[in-house]
Amino acid sequence: MKKNRFFFLPFCSLFAWPFWFGICDKDQCLILAPPKIQHSTIKSIYKITGIGCLSGCPVGKELIRGNKLPLNLGEVMVEFRFKDNMCSAYILRPEYATPLCISLFEQGRLEDIFERINFNNPNSYIQLYQSKIQGSSLSDLIWTNKLSKHIKRGETVYYRTEGLLASINPAAIFDMDKDFSLAEYCHWINVVSVHELAVKREENNLPNSDDFVKIYGGIDYEALDDVSMPTGGISQPRSLCFLPMTKRVAKFLDSLCVSKGIRSQLLSGVDATEKSLFENELNCYPWLLHIGTHGLNYEKIYQDIAVDNNALCRYGITFSGIDPKFIADNMFGSMDGYLFATEVAQLSLQGTYLTAISACGNKEEGREFASAFLAAGSRYVLYNLWEVKEETSWAFYQEFYKHLLTPPYKTVKEAFLISQNFIRKRTKFHEPFYWASFILME
Repeated sequence: MKKNRFFFLPFCSLFAWPFWFGICDKDQCLILAPPKIQHSTIKSIYKITGIGCLSGCPVGKELIRGNKLPLNLGEVMVEFRFKDNMCSAYILRPEYATPLCISLFEQGRLEDIFERINFNNPNSYIQLYQSKIQGSSLSDLIWTNKLSKHIKRGETVYYRTEGLLASINPAAIFDMDKDFSLAEYCHWINVVSVHELAVKREENNLPNSDDFVKIYGGIDYEALDDVSMPTGGISQPRSLCFLPMTKRVAKFLDSLCVSKGIRSQLLSGVDATEKSLFENELNCYPWLLHIGTHGLNYEKIYQDIAVDNNALCRYGITFSGIDPKFIADNMFGSMDGYLFATEVAQLSLQGTYLTAISACGNKEEGREFASAFLAAGSRYVLYNLWEVKEETSWAFYQEFYKHLLTPPYKTVKEAFLISQNFIRKRTKFHEPFYWASFILME
C-alpha cells in the first residue's frame, strides 16, 4: 500500500489562505477544492516533490506539472500582503527552498502618500511614482534595499497585490538613486495565484483553424435591448457617450484578422449586447476576446442603492441595450447591458488565450473584475488600472495586436512588453499616466 502525504495548496493567495486540501503519494496528487469555489482551470492531478513551510502554512517546495517547475530560471514570484498594518513581500525564486518574507513598510506611510495624490490629474502620477511625498517615495517603500536585493536585471516578476497596492503598477516606480524606472530593469506580470502558474496551459500564441476572435467596439449605448425587467427600485444612470477609439481599434483588429485568414466576429452599434457575449454563433469559445467600452463604478452612479461590500459587485462594464430602469434587486444575472464580475463566471472561456478589456479601470475593483475572466477560463487578461487618453489606447493596441498576429509572432507577454515600452519611449506618452495603466494578468 502506498503512503499518502497531506498538504495544502493556496488558491486566492500565492502562498496562504484560503487553502486547498490535497492527498499525494509518490507519483501523483489529488487536489480537493473547497465546496464554494468552482474554478474552471482546476486540474486534479499534479506531481509534487518536497514540502516547504512558511509561517506554519505548508506550501509545495517544487510544484511540477509534467516535468516543468512553475518558475523557470530568470523568473521571480512576489506577493505583497498586509497584516497588522504592515506590508510584507513574500519572494520565491527557483533556487529558494521556501518563500522568503521581507518587511516593507507600515500601511500608514502608503496612505499618507495616497491622500496627497489627485488621481484625476495626469501630472499627479509623476509625483506618485517619481517623487518623495511626506519624506517617502514608492521606491523607498518597496524597492530600494528591499526587493532590489532579490530581483535581477532582465528577470520576469510575477506579482500579486492587495489593498492600496492594487492601485499601483510596480513597473512605473522610479529608482531615484540609480535613475531608472522598474520597467527598464525587469518585466512585471500581474497574477492571481501561484496555483494559476502551476496549472497554466502550454503557450498557444497562434490561433488554429477552429479558433476565432470576438471583438466589441463602437457600442451604441442608447439602443435598448429587448429585456424583460421586473418592477422594483429605479435609479437613473448617467448618459454614456460614444467612444470613437473603441470603434477604431475594433475595426483595426477585425481587418488584421481578415488579412491573416483568422475568423472574427465584430460586434458594434446595437449588436454589441451583453446577451451576445454569452452566445457563440461560431459554436466555440473565442481564442481572443476584445471588449472596448465604458467601465463603471456602480456605487458612484447609483448612490441611492446600497451595494454589497464585495469588490466583485462594485465594478462592471457596459454594452448596448442598457436599461435605464435599473433594478437593484435584479442587478446581477440579467441581460440589462451591465456586466459585473459575478456574471463573468457564467461565461465559457475554456481555451481562450487572451481577454482584452479596454475600459477605464477602477483600481482594486477593476483588478477583481479582470481576474473573473481568468476564473472563467481565459489564459491572460489585459486591462486598465485607470482611464487613459484615447490616443494612448489606439497607439498601444495597434502596436500590441500587430506583434501578436503578424510575423514574427509574439506571445501575449512579449507583445505586451514591447507595446508598453513602445508607449513609454514616445515623448508624448513617456509619463506613467499614459503607459502604466495597462496591466497584463495571468
